[in-house]
Amino acid sequence: MLAITSFVPARMSGWHYLIAFVIGLSLVFAFAPFEWRVVAWLVPAVLFWLLLTPMRLKQRFFLTWLTGIGIFAGGAHWIYVSLHQYGDASVILAGAMVAIFVVVMGLFLTVIAFITHFYRHLPVWLKLVAVFPAAWWLSEWLRSWALLGGFPWLQLGHAQIDTWLVGFAPLIGSQGVSYLVALGAGALVLIVLGSWRQRL
Repeated sequence: MLAITSFVPARMSGWHYLIAFVIGLSLVFAFAPFEWRVVAWLVPAVLFWLLLTPMRLKQRFFLTWLTGIGIFAGGAHWIYVSLHQYGDASVILAGAMVAIFVVVMGLFLTVIAFITHFYRHLPVWLKLVAVFPAAWWLSEWLRSWALLGGFPWLQLGHAQIDTWLVGFAPLIGSQGVSYLVALGAGALVLIVLGSWRQRL
């Protein structure tokens, strides 16, 4: 069987950025009212696959930032309703405030870019089951505590409320469950695209 690197694009292209934004936007489907729980596994899996592509730090930064922008554009649009309909803010003011919020919150995902760039020379399997999941967890942890007391919305662990992973929540919390989902996402990339040795 071919190694996983056979399925990784040789270089970055504009499609990578579009895919990154779209997968971020699609994470909203993992939460109510849609509750397609598997999406919470697929979004980080696709991002991890994209991050295997050889690229510069600047490219990693924009790739993860666009994913973060997509996540909050899709999952935090209710803030506009709160500001406009219930807060009586004008359409322009509410839209501008939400846009700024989405762009700033998206920056938290760029933590993944710096960590994955630093460890880019590690073996692929080690990046997928150790570095990438830990980087995703760290981005969620930082977002939960920083910036005006934190914004712990749209975490991968929150999307697993009705799955078998919920049993781990009392022991490791929702962020611990997020880590398990990210770990599963990395393992999923190996299972789907890896060689038999990498799968083991």
